[in-house]
Amino acid sequence: MIRQNINLASISSDIEGKKQSKINTMLDNYFVKLERNRIRNKYYNAKNEFKDLNISTPVKLRHKLHFSLGWAQSAVDKLAERIIFDDFVLAEGGESIKDDIQEIAYDNNFENTISQATTSTLINSVAFFTITNGDTGGGEPEVLVLPKSALEATALWNYRTRTIECGLSITDTDELGEISQISAFFPDETLVISVNKDKTSVRQIKNSTNRALIEPLIYNQSLSRPFGTSRISRPVMSLMDSAVRTIIRGEISAEVYNAPMRFLLGTSNNAKDLMNKIRSEIGTIHGISRGPDGQVPQLQQFDPVSFGPHNDQLKMWANLLSAEISVPVAELGFPSDNPSSAEAVALQREPIKLDANRTIKSFSASLKRIITTAVMLKNADTSVPQELKNCRPKFMPPFQPSISSSGDAVSKLTTAIPWIANTSLPLEMIGLDSAQINTLMSKKRQMDASTALDGILGRQMELGAETR
Repeated sequence: MIRQNINLASISSDIEGKKQSKINTMLDNYFVKLERNRIRNKYYNAKNEFKDLNISTPVKLRHKLHFSLGWAQSAVDKLAERIIFDDFVLAEGGESIKDDIQEIAYDNNFENTISQATTSTLINSVAFFTITNGDTGGGEPEVLVLPKSALEATALWNYRTRTIECGLSITDTDELGEISQISAFFPDETLVISVNKDKTSVRQIKNSTNRALIEPLIYNQSLSRPFGTSRISRPVMSLMDSAVRTIIRGEISAEVYNAPMRFLLGTSNNAKDLMNKIRSEIGTIHGISRGPDGQVPQLQQFDPVSFGPHNDQLKMWANLLSAEISVPVAELGFPSDNPSSAEAVALQREPIKLDANRTIKSFSASLKRIITTAVMLKNADTSVPQELKNCRPKFMPPFQPSISSSGDAVSKLTTAIPWIANTSLPLEMIGLDSAQINTLMSKKRQMDASTALDGILGRQMELGAETR
């Protein structure tokens, strides 16, 4: 666990005053947000603490009952699984930069890295990518693009340029969890600050890109919340706490009231032995004798406690949560007794589809800046190459269309605009990924070349026959 141990008043005399002030501000912001970010991670991992109201839960059971509810994970994963990065697409004329992009993406395993960063972003509202030169002698790629969660990094937002002004990443801690190294990213340089008990050392790495080598991935960004909001919002956590209390009350009812409560009528005041006789034991036959006046005691019972109210209340929490996170209540553990039609299911998923499309649009802008910065660092560029301005991140469709529906749409489109059949757009519309599209387009080019060659040979044979 990371602990605050850096003197925010003065880090080092080697750092320029304005930069030191920004580092102090970023460290301050980081530790202010750290506890809340840890809480959200606990909810996602189903390790959040039980929040009892101290009303109906017996004191003896309060610290013995533990129950985990995976609704926070559903809130994150049900959206994250709809956001699948595929590839970077370049406009015509961008072939010169294509190899650099593919090399960086391959060396840094972008498919898995972006998937992990997506999950972290949805948990804490933001994640970061740091871009640095790798140690090629040590087996690292030439450019390292490393994901950082909000538990490891922070940044300051520039409202005028609408980009990161500067950023900070915690790169190492000691065995006690105290920070031993941080990296501060500025447009002109990166500062690697090592901290120990005796002294603080600073290593300056010049940056020719004129942009801070750290970029955010943000969910649900707004003007008032430039670093977005979490999928595990305060309402989500509150509803989960209420649902857990409902489940625990039901568990206590099952333990305490699983057998009906019995009582006797017509017994004497001294009925201790008689009460012992009627205690229920499996495989035992009990007998009750008459009273002193020959009266037979009457044994009656209360009805056992019903679980219906607990179940109804839990379903109420699930419905409220469903509205909050745009996930159908059937996916939260309450399937409908009457299966919904395909149209009804599609309508239920429309809100999360819209959320996924909006998130993909936001992530696309971030990934474009990330790959642009990485290529610029690789080639020591001081300005953005024109080819990179036309680069576009490509994501898979949030919901895979059926072959029949997408085929019908492609057929109508190619009929209206015939030349589109010669592009890769129809293949994208039916949900194929970049690797599949490239394979098919390569095969098409081979077939077109073979057809053209056959035509040339056939024409030559016709000409030869005419000359004879």
